[in-house]
Amino acid sequence: MNLAMTGPFTDAHVGGSVRVLDGVLDIPKSEGKKIIGASDPALFSVLDTAVLANREIFPAQSPLLANLRMDVNLGVDRDVFVRSPDYNIELYSDEDLAIHVNRAKQTLVLDGVLLSERGEYRFLSKRFEISRGSATFINSDEINPTLQVTGGYEVRLPAREALNIQILIGGTLRNPQISLGSDAQPPIPQSDLLSYLAFGQSSSSLLTLEGSGIGSSGNIVGAGAALASRQLAAV
Repeated sequence: MNLAMTGPFTDAHVGGSVRVLDGVLDIPKSEGKKIIGASDPALFSVLDTAVLANREIFPAQSPLLANLRMDVNLGVDRDVFVRSPDYNIELYSDEDLAIHVNRAKQTLVLDGVLLSERGEYRFLSKRFEISRGSATFINSDEINPTLQVTGGYEVRLPAREALNIQILIGGTLRNPQISLGSDAQPPIPQSDLLSYLAFGQSSSSLLTLEGSGIGSSGNIVGAGAALASRQLAAV
């Protein structure tokens, strides 16, 4: 770490560099809560700001942050992991990220790209091994980068070669968008890839088994297939 603050309190400048050598950043599972600030119009629906005691809940603008300037480079070494109940992924930087100050919001903002070549992502109780990925911050004042991540999982099938299923994660950290793919030719539909992951067979096989149970209340296989196909539809 090599940081220096210069200038008066009301017009300070922070410069230098910081390097993260190793560690873990835990991301808790979202509970659907949203934090609002003093300038958010939604505040008026939950708090009467005309009451002096309520206004004092929010501190006045900080004279330090109001005029603070920051030019800090952030480097991230290997063995730094971001972790949640669904994933555990290593991140590192080839080039330093830039940390600045958004004076209007009085927050720090981050610019740059973090890369990944190892880790795991759990989907349908299966552990996908991450092969490559990136997390891009563009004037981000929160930890919610844009994602591009690829992982793989091998499904072993009876009487045929194993199927390599890829998971493709886009969107953002808080709102990931997931799609599935494979190296099979011809391409396998998403519904079948989901079915292979969840039940070890194609969705058409499940529907065939479900149909075999129609009219036979004692057909356990058909009843089980019907339940499985409904679960697949829910997924």
